[in-house]
Amino acid sequence: MRLHNGTIYFSMNIITFTSDFGTKDPYLGVWKGIILSQSTAVNIIDISHDIAPANYMETAYVVNSCYHHYPKGTVHLVSVEEKDANSIRYLAMKKDGHFFIAPDNGILTLIRPEYRAEAIHEINIDASEALQPGMLIMSKAAIYLSNDGAINVLGKPCVDPKEIKPRKPIYNESLHMLQGHIIFVDRRGNVVTNIDEEMFHAVRNDRHFSINLPARTQITKITKSFREIHEEAVTFALFNHNGLLEIGVFGGSLLNSTGATHLLGLSLQDKITIEFS
Repeated sequence: MRLHNGTIYFSMNIITFTSDFGTKDPYLGVWKGIILSQSTAVNIIDISHDIAPANYMETAYVVNSCYHHYPKGTVHLVSVEEKDANSIRYLAMKKDGHFFIAPDNGILTLIRPEYRAEAIHEINIDASEALQPGMLIMSKAAIYLSNDGAINVLGKPCVDPKEIKPRKPIYNESLHMLQGHIIFVDRRGNVVTNIDEEMFHAVRNDRHFSINLPARTQITKITKSFREIHEEAVTFALFNHNGLLEIGVFGGSLLNSTGATHLLGLSLQDKITIEFS
């Protein structure tokens, strides 16, 4: 708390939290309790805990969609498929002015891979006597960094973090075909692909195109925004706020609880093919 010109300001250090814990089990509540037991001067922001278990691509999409909307210096906890703390390293990474803390399972290499990490350090915190050592290690590191701690104090530099190479779209020039994959399915059943707007337009080069979906469904137009759609049950394709191709059925979740995934026969990791002519 600080006083400025007669006004009281409360400063809260921000720690965001993304995991595959879900909200039914007690693990999320336990972890938050561990954090607050270490410091009550933190503001824990839940990004998502509905990540599919051990789904790194989904995790990366969610974190990459959100982190840059927070102030520089924000600490982001990312826990997906966390294993026994005695058999895995925990890492702290600084990238794009933000801090990310995660197990060394490859997820950090999927956070804005186009940006170079400013620093990656192993977290050297002894929690061998703790009932939940991984939670304690990551919590202490997050609190330390949120208080303007120097990342190099956490441990030695990590020169060999586990790496996951993101799946990239492929253009077959002889077939005039661009192929990508579904990397995320939202609550309405709309699907997000790894085909970005820049690549699409570069490959298209003003040619006609057809996005080929199951059941002989084709999309031949890119919608600029949802404002252009005025009818229910219209299949659409647009580039979302992340610049990625998103496909869905407008109002599809009202017709079926799983939306486009059911109505269009699409699922996570399915191939999406675009033909040009």
